[in-house]
This record gives sequence, C-alpha cells and structure tokens, in this order.
Amino acid sequence: MQCQHCGSALSANDRFCPSCGAKVEPRLAQAPTAGASRLCPSCGAPTDDLMNFCMHCGKRLPEAMPPVPAPAGRQGKAHAQAEETQGLPSQTVPSVPPAAYAPPAPLPGGVPPVQPDGDGPQQTNPNRKWIIIAIVVLIVFVAAGLGFWAWSANHADRQAGANPGSSQQAADPAKGADTSGGSDKRASDGDTDADKEGDESVKTCSASPDATLDSVNSSDATLVVKLHLDDSACGSMPYKESNVRVNLKDGAGDVVAAAVFDFAKKPIEFKDGEAEVSLAFNTQQYWRPVGQIDDGSSTSIVWQTNQKPDGKPAADAGSALGGANISADDRERFAQIALSDQLDHDHSAAYDFYDTYTNQLSSKKYNMELNGKTWKYVDIYEHFLKVKQKRPNALLIWASDYSNYTKHGHAADYYVILSGESFNNADEAQSWCSANGYTSDDCIAVDLQ
Repeated sequence: MQCQHCGSALSANDRFCPSCGAKVEPRLAQAPTAGASRLCPSCGAPTDDLMNFCMHCGKRLPEAMPPVPAPAGRQGKAHAQAEETQGLPSQTVPSVPPAAYAPPAPLPGGVPPVQPDGDGPQQTNPNRKWIIIAIVVLIVFVAAGLGFWAWSANHADRQAGANPGSSQQAADPAKGADTSGGSDKRASDGDTDADKEGDESVKTCSASPDATLDSVNSSDATLVVKLHLDDSACGSMPYKESNVRVNLKDGAGDVVAAAVFDFAKKPIEFKDGEAEVSLAFNTQQYWRPVGQIDDGSSTSIVWQTNQKPDGKPAADAGSALGGANISADDRERFAQIALSDQLDHDHSAAYDFYDTYTNQLSSKKYNMELNGKTWKYVDIYEHFLKVKQKRPNALLIWASDYSNYTKHGHAADYYVILSGESFNNADEAQSWCSANGYTSDDCIAVDLQ
C-alpha cells in the first residue's frame, strides 16, 4: 500500500503518511492513485498527478492540474493552495508540510525566528513576523529612552554640583544659602571628591544677621565702625552677599551713616554663628561728626539686602571695607536733617563768642553757585565734616540767629562754620588765620554780638 500523495509505503494500520503527513483515506489504502511513481524534477521525490507542488521541496510540478494564479504575498499563497485542493475528490486538504517551510530571516536584537514543530503539518501566520518585529522595535525604543533619561538625570546632577552659582537662592528665604539659591543657609554634601569640592565652594550664609555696634573711630575724615554679628544659623560658613546696605541709626531713629557693601569682595567669616566686621564710611556716607556718634546701645544697626548702590565702592580704610553711596535723594535728605541737628547741637557753645572773638571759616547757602558748583545740603554738610575733622572745635551756626550778621540788614540765610577758637581781639584772631594757612577771604575774625 502506498501514499496517494507522495508514494511512500504504508502499512495497513497507518492513518497518516509517515513521510508527507497526509491523511490516508480507506479507499486510498485499497488502490493507489495512478501516476504515483512520477518524480519531482527538482529534488527527485515521488509525486502523483494530483499534486501541484512537491511535498518535499515545495517547487511547482509540471503537467499538474492547471495552476490557479496565487495572490501576492505569503497569505495569498496559502489561500491559493487551499483553493487548488478543494476540487480533489475524497481528499483532505493538506497543510503545508515541514519540508515546504522556509524559516524567516533572523530578527533584530537576537530574537530567533519561530520554527515549525516538525511533528506534523503547520500553517504559517503571515502577520507573525511583523508583529514580532514591531514588539522588538518597541522594546528597543523604550530601553533607549530609559537609558537616555538616566544619563540626563545623572549629568544634570553633576552639572549642578559643578556650577553652584546658578543655584544660589533656595527653599528657605529667611535664612541661609544652598547650592541652588541664595536663601537657604546649608548645602548638601556630595558623595564624590569632585562633588564635595563643588559643595565647599557654595556653603555660604546669606541671612541678615543681628548686628550691634562695638566701636566708632575715624581714619582722616572717614568714619570706621566695628560691628559684632550674631546668627546661629550661619554656623561657621562665610557671608558673601553683595549689595548689602548697612544703616546706623541714633536714638531718635535718624540715619547717621549708610552705605552699600559688597561682601563677596571681602567675605565675613563666621565662627559658631558669630563674626566681627569693620566698615568704612566716607564723608558722603555719614551725617554726624565722629565724636557725636554714640558707640553704645543707643545706636542701632539695620541690615538690608538687595539694595542698589549709587556708583562704585569707596576705598577701604585699612582693614575696614569701603562701601558705595546710597541714592542721591537719601543722601540729600539725611544731610539736611544732619545740618539742622548740628545747629541745635552747637547753639549753646556759640554763645561763648558774644564777648570774645573767633574765626569764620566758611559761609554757604543752599543752591548757591560758587566756582562752577551748585551747593546742595549734602555738599554743605560734607564740607563741615571735613573742617570738623581738621578743627575739632569747629561749630556750625545759622547766621540769621546772630546780630553780627543781621545788624547791617544783609541777608543772613547762611550756614556758617566757626573755628571755635577763642581770642581776646580781632588781631589775635586774624593772626591765627595766617598762622594756619588761611587767606583773608577764607578766614575772618568775628564776634557774634
């Protein structure tokens, strides 16, 4: 007994051909199909007249039934094979045997192609290859995306550690500083040596400390003050803030000194939350004679950050840091107040010169034009401070308060600076002028009576 499809020998008990896997019909087991000994011209395998394709190599057989045109593609070919077998009498439509299966090309990413089972005929899913390819491509893209995200996050962390200045102000605006901003006082430590080195550069304190006045001195005409700073949150971190306005106020609340300092230029070194700092104020930055500024508790210190300076910082005075001017409007206002206070302060001392002589060293009025300069309050008071520094006894008076300036009917709306020296007569007073390098235009003997 032979298989009607491939011509292989069959036993009486075979229900399927052991060679091609085709089902053995009872009638076929009794009489083999004519022409079963025909050989495939490509591989030499036995075939029969009913077969259009070789069951071993898959090649089309000559002199077969008129071929039915197969649709393009893997799926169309399967449909064509099914249609060709529908017209065969008493015959089961066979599936494509393993010998006719061509394995697909290897897929990307090392995924092996799906192999046929080999125990029997199988049908190939025409969309399976493309589904697998799509899944593999999706997995590759997801993996690439996750890898890029992890790299970006790590790179950003290292950039933040290497560039602390881009992050100076941070989460707590009240105290401190951190690597990301200017308000948090503490910065976290990095794990690597490079990170630790970067963090050390940004561990700064940016709070407004509590300040008290320790001492008041002068260097030439410059006011030098020493302040004690207290801020436990600063620990032992340096203070490097720029544009900090430091104000000194007297017991009445009037500003007697103010300037804008750049502590990035000269950081304040804290230790256990405490520090000392010396500041210098030039003659446009303080509005009381040095000797009249109380160095005790009656003078308060006001610390203001993010202030705009007017011009460049003044020169340092020794170890004392010089600051820039505050706004011109504020300076003018504080100078006017200072002139008024000085007149009150010196009024009683001026009465000593009603019956003795002294020297007039200056006479200025607001908005007067002199030598190409328009004199404002800030100019008049600055001139007084400079004279006071050289002549500690100097006094400031308002001319119209004294008969010596009004008795001839002249306008007397002048700020007058007196030497404060006492003489028995005008000649002695005038001799003092010459001895101290003053001309007759700058130094005049006067009594206030």
